[in-house]
Amino acid sequence: MPLQFRYIQEIWNSLVAFSIATCFLQKVGHLSIIENDSMNPTLEGSRDIVWVSKRNLSNHRKTLGTVVAVIQPTNPDHMLVKRIVALPGQFINGYALREGEVWIESDNKKSHNIDSNVFGAIPMGLIAGRVVCILWPLHRIKRL
Repeated sequence: MPLQFRYIQEIWNSLVAFSIATCFLQKVGHLSIIENDSMNPTLEGSRDIVWVSKRNLSNHRKTLGTVVAVIQPTNPDHMLVKRIVALPGQFINGYALREGEVWIESDNKKSHNIDSNVFGAIPMGLIAGRVVCILWPLHRIKRL
């Protein structure tokens, strides 16, 4: 095979691999490193690597206690991992959640947290995935 065709084939193979990886990350899920202690003791900052599932996200009924990855409302380039503590129709801190909203909070109440106590209820559309398990370190592997 001539050299120029091998380059074209390598470029093609790279594009196909990139497309498959992008599709996987957008539709199935991704790994996420927990960077702080706001979800301690459930998740340990600077140690835990978790799997964030995007499967059935639009069809998945949000439930109380679910740990989710959300796009931070005040900084869309940043992801947060928090727990859903209130759903539409429920009251929290004197606020009635409307349809399509959830209230998220950190597990670690002693830490300075960025959650719904700072920015209020969030639209369900900001939920990027459901944290389903801890994958690392090995001694902490478990489903959430």
